[in-house]
Amino acid sequence: KISQAITDQSLLVCTDGSFNPDDLKGAHGWVFATHSDHLWQGAGPSDGHTKLSSPYRAELSGLVATLYLLQYICKYKNITTGSVSLFCDCKKALRNILKPNYQGIADYLASDSDLVQEAKNLLQNTPITIRLTWVKGHYSGPDQQIAHKLNKITHDLAYNYLKTPLII
Repeated sequence: KISQAITDQSLLVCTDGSFNPDDLKGAHGWVFATHSDHLWQGAGPSDGHTKLSSPYRAELSGLVATLYLLQYICKYKNITTGSVSLFCDCKKALRNILKPNYQGIADYLASDSDLVQEAKNLLQNTPITIRLTWVKGHYSGPDQQIAHKLNKITHDLAYNYLKTPLII
């Protein structure tokens, strides 16, 4: 169903992050859906040294994990055309991923540049079009759209993972 949704351009993906400042741990959540079907979801840790952990890194972790999943699906299913709408409520992460390649050494020394660069590489090397779109997080107004509902699901996934991490 996911590969079909990619090729017919109906796949909606959303990511979100959650961060606990008390123990400096972060987590991310992601969901794959269409307008009519909830297809797949997951959550995981925001990796990195705890002293470098932040809410921003948790958001970036979700984006990178989701981009890896999309790249793997395309490779495994031999998908070379199609598109996905990927929603995220972190404007800073989207802005940094979409800005032109780094102009100097200062950009490489910025916090979380490892994840920003990885996301840029994944976007460039995935054969489908991935439309990164900002969604208002925690929106509960009267005009709620599917992106808002998916954001709520991903937020809950990330938050719940922080509370009870899945240990394998």
